[in-house]
Amino acid sequence: MKKIKKMIKIKKIMAVMLAVMVCFSFSGQSILAMGATNSGATNNYEFETELKKNDDHEMERKSTDTFYKAKIFDVVFKDQDGTELKTESVEYGKSATAPKVSEKEGFTFVGWDKEFRFITENTVVTAIYKAKIFDVVFKDQDGTELKTESVEYGKSATAPKVSEKEGFTFIGWDKEFSKITENTVVTAIYKAKTFDVMFKDQDGTELKRESVEYG
Repeated sequence: MKKIKKMIKIKKIMAVMLAVMVCFSFSGQSILAMGATNSGATNNYEFETELKKNDDHEMERKSTDTFYKAKIFDVVFKDQDGTELKTESVEYGKSATAPKVSEKEGFTFVGWDKEFRFITENTVVTAIYKAKIFDVVFKDQDGTELKTESVEYGKSATAPKVSEKEGFTFIGWDKEFSKITENTVVTAIYKAKTFDVMFKDQDGTELKRESVEYG
């Protein structure tokens, strides 16, 4: 009698375990069974074990092998201005392949803003550029160097203060330097002051009046 009760108890335990391990479907179609010690997916991989009903409505395992499939993530490469250069679907843990980047006038491509050799999530990778640097040299009218400045492409230089010259008025520079795109030499421009020269007769009568530049 004790042996019979023990066998009944064992059968009940086995029935409970089977209920936990198998998700039943009574449609007669194949169903998905998940292992009791695994929720059916790891963080980055999914696995499946397929079961089906036999003619006696009993569950039988179609395959005892589990298989894992890596999750797929989108890697989007963008230019610095936000333009999309490429979108690639990449498996978890794999690397993406960067697109070719076009040259930009006045800028040098220096790389990407993040790594993409081990993808673990949807990722946006943006190109990084560095502006080229140009020398702007300010010179006096006689060729004396007044200042040299390193300026990024597209930026403006700052002119130096110019000393007054006897007999001359500083009127500006020979070229613009508000948007530098190349090495540039800027030269100061002066205008000679003008003086009036008056010729008179001995009695004070004006004979001639003439405007003459300094020097």
